[in-house]
Parts: sequence; C-alpha cells; structure tokens
Amino acid sequence: METAPAILGEAGVADRCEIVGGDFFTSVPSGADAYLLKNVIHDWDDEKSVVVLRNCRAAMGPGARLLLVETVLPSIMTKDNVIAFADLGIMVGCGGAERSEEEYRELFDASGFTFTSITEVLADGQQTGFHVVEATPTA
Repeated sequence: METAPAILGEAGVADRCEIVGGDFFTSVPSGADAYLLKNVIHDWDDEKSVVVLRNCRAAMGPGARLLLVETVLPSIMTKDNVIAFADLGIMVGCGGAERSEEEYRELFDASGFTFTSITEVLADGQQTGFHVVEATPTA
C-alpha cells in the first residue's frame, strides 16, 4: 500500500484507483464491476479459498465478474511437466495447490459462483503459464 500511489501515478491511472487495505478472509470492498485476484487462490487450501471467494461474492453485485489469474493444471499431467513441480512447491510451502478446471468449478460452486471461462494468458504470442479463470455470481 505504501508504494502503490507512486506506481499508479507513474502508470497514469492514479485518478481511477482507490487503495483500500484489508483482510480478504474477513471482507472485500463492495461495489466493483470486477474482482481480480492474481496468484491468490493457489496459496490456500480449498477451505480457505472458499472463504476468500465467498467474501468476494458477498461484495459483488449481480453484474460483476470474478477474474482469477492462476496456473490451471492440464487434464493429463506428465512426469516432466514443470507445473507439477510448482504445484509441489505450493503444497509444501504454504499448503495451497495449483488446480484443474474441474477443481476451480468445484470452488466456484461452493462459494456462490458460476464458472464462465478459462483464457490462456499470452505475452508477445508466447505462453506465460497463466490463465484467466472467470466466474459470475450465481443468481
């Protein structure tokens, strides 16, 4: 929070941003059109992830969207897949997990969301290892 104003100012977007501190295990600010979490959900087990997602859901209006930027595990893992090593590191380091599309769908179902899509994130046409996992509030 201390460095955010300067960074936002340099990017020319400070006038469009509000910096709000908090604890996403307790609540998140309400009224946004979109809620973007990058590399957040993979840090937590399913129970804690559902708490964070439910707090996002409670803050959202019916037209808002949830966007998770995370690694999505492929449906078939091979022994040489680097994502497997990253997943192991997350599990050992903080008790979280990289997840598959099906596992994101289950988290969304448990927290009041409907899965919308997964979009691979590319940089200069190259794979980054990230995906945008999108959901909307369940009616």
